[in-house]
Amino acid sequence: MSQSQTNSVNSEVIRPDWLNEEFFAEIYAKDEHFIDKKLNIKILSCSSVVEVGDNYTSTMYRVNVEATTEDSDKPHSENFIVKAMIHSVPALKEFSIFPIEIEAYQQALPVMEGYWREIGQNITFGPKCLHIITDPNEIIVLSDLKVQGFKMANRFEGLDLQHSRLLLSKLAKFHATSVIFKEKNGKFGPKLNRLVFDPQMKKVFDTFTTSNYPTLLNLIESSEDLKPFYDIVESWRHNMFERILRISNVPEDSDDFCVLNHADMWVNNHMYKYDENNSPTDVAFIDFQMTHWGRPAVDILYFLLSSVRPEILVKEFDALIYHYHENLVETLKLLGYQKTPPMLKDIHIQILKCSFYACMCLTGITAVVLMDKNENATFENFFDEGNGGEQMRKKMYFNPRYENKLRYVLPFLEKRGMLGAEKIPDSEIISIEENGNSEAVPEVSNTGTTNAEETTAAPEEPSRVTLEEAIKEDEKLIENSNKFNGIQENGLETNPEDKISPTPKDVKETNTLKDDKENDTKEPVEADDVQDTAL
Repeated sequence: MSQSQTNSVNSEVIRPDWLNEEFFAEIYAKDEHFIDKKLNIKILSCSSVVEVGDNYTSTMYRVNVEATTEDSDKPHSENFIVKAMIHSVPALKEFSIFPIEIEAYQQALPVMEGYWREIGQNITFGPKCLHIITDPNEIIVLSDLKVQGFKMANRFEGLDLQHSRLLLSKLAKFHATSVIFKEKNGKFGPKLNRLVFDPQMKKVFDTFTTSNYPTLLNLIESSEDLKPFYDIVESWRHNMFERILRISNVPEDSDDFCVLNHADMWVNNHMYKYDENNSPTDVAFIDFQMTHWGRPAVDILYFLLSSVRPEILVKEFDALIYHYHENLVETLKLLGYQKTPPMLKDIHIQILKCSFYACMCLTGITAVVLMDKNENATFENFFDEGNGGEQMRKKMYFNPRYENKLRYVLPFLEKRGMLGAEKIPDSEIISIEENGNSEAVPEVSNTGTTNAEETTAAPEEPSRVTLEEAIKEDEKLIENSNKFNGIQENGLETNPEDKISPTPKDVKETNTLKDDKENDTKEPVEADDVQDTAL
């Protein structure tokens, strides 16, 4: 674990040897304001950008640098975000995420933002890429969105209606602009236009599922509200990789409406800008490690299931989809799209066809988003069968926030016909041995234990407190401290009454968007916020 990961956000950290004045001299040498000028460079500070549980694939530094030219006594001070990939996890190599992010930052985003400048509008989709190193370390240097006034929302709280609408507006613009890019250029580069899930990844994917699913099923079985969904949730784990592959990998000859998906659209990968009334006015995206060409339903479902407050997700689902579609069509027309835009019903049909993606999100990213900060929250522990992995899985799944979200979302998705898992024909089932991996992943039985002697049995159910007691504990913690579960001033101030959602039986489904006072924007805390996060 890196030094920057063990410290809290914004705390001073020990810089690695390579992060020195010479490193930043290379960056300034490419800046038109400093070309051919002799510089005196001084690193003023180096702080941590992320804490354990906020990032699983990279180490992040915020570095304040001062540069002075010999013909001027006035120093130039600037913040840089330095992102160094973590190479200690073999599973990350299977995904080869660094080249994907390079292609997104260097080839896609500048061109897409340029289309908006051509019509006189300044649109920011993400930070600027200032420098890239590929050997011996994989490093990306980015502009600091915090300097531009962007802040992170609180992942434990989830997004209110105003933030959700703003995010979907920007996502629709991002998607529509990518369609224009492809229309003008033929297609994106090989990394963004790749097969998202190569069959070689199945072993990694199945190992993750095998390690985590027994604990999830223990939670479902132990909850009176969730127990009726046990058989449905249990069925999802069978051939999950093949089902996700069907959704994510789009054939070249597909007639489906497709876009450039961000593909990791959870709350820690958005940063918001606010006006003087603390209302969100803009949002930018960060972390383009999984970005790919595919169906927009992937980003829509991933965002809604991972990041939106459960009561708003249930109540405003159709209205949010309408809002996304409205902005998508408006942007396509504005940028001169030559074809017929998709109809609203086309987006709904695609969401239904891709509904298993929502199920996958509920078993993974939704639990990760709501998990308390803890020292065991590392990428390695997602695959670990030992004590560290077991402790992290207990934190992930036996969590009142996560259970509360499932209590809302599972009945809602069931009514919409989105919980079923299609049967995968034998011809589509990928054998691990066929991919050159001689070691098969152990099969998991219905009891939640593996039939391989060397693997760990399903962890015992942790001691439980009632949801109501856990809620009261959370409320006391919020009331008595500015630190919410380990995040110091990192999100939105909220009224204690809004901390916990009402029970599902109080929620009514509606197809119309209402400006509810209870969903008004909460005042953002002035904070130094995280700029990049996990897979």
